Amino acid sequence: MEGELSLIKYPLISDATIQYLHQAFPNKLPTTQVSEFELGRLIGMQEIIGHLEFINRETYENYNEEND
Repeated sequence: MEGELSLIKYPLISDATIQYLHQAFPNKLPTTQVSEFELGRLIGMQEIIGHLEFINRETYENYNEEND
């Protein structure tokens, strides 16, 4: 999937945005029993943050390659 996404020109995402998302939605297991829906929601939040980090890495790598 990530290989397919590398063809897309990504928007710039600030490190501050990703840092905020990590703070707002920390990657931790729930301490109480949660519904399947809530567990899916928690997983989805981490997938979004991970995807934005991937976009950030790809964007800066492509930028550096183009400007070297």
